[in-house]
Amino acid sequence: MTLRSSALAHTQVGGVQVVPNPAALNRLTVAVLAELRSEWQDFVR
Repeated sequence: MTLRSSALAHTQVGGVQVVPNPAALNRLTVAVLAELRSEWQDFVR
């Protein structure tokens, strides 16, 4: 019981840390995709 509740608390805390704000996550995703696209174009060329 204690293990389960502590795991639940950890999940909640982790969730808050993982997604502090969607805008930053969005920007990071766009940056990563742009980087991958440019590398792919260099590879194809």
